Amino acid sequence: MSNHEKAITIAINTFLSEYDNDAVKTYEMLSDELTDSFDCIDYATVWEKFENDAISEVVEYMDNLIDSIMKSFAER
Repeated sequence: MSNHEKAITIAINTFLSEYDNDAVKTYEMLSDELTDSFDCIDYATVWEKFENDAISEVVEYMDNLIDSIMKSFAER
């Protein structure tokens, strides 16, 4: 598993309470999602704190966390 895949896994587990596929596949599916409500998808459940946020907003949160994690990996 690459560092980027590890970072995605951490981000997915931070923002989602459950999901059907592996973390990378779920992240890719959410990034490509055309709908903006978690109520409209059946492959992922967001943590309650983020349930009123649009999917695109949560993906942006994930992207920011992934970038931060990747910077941390580079500092080692």
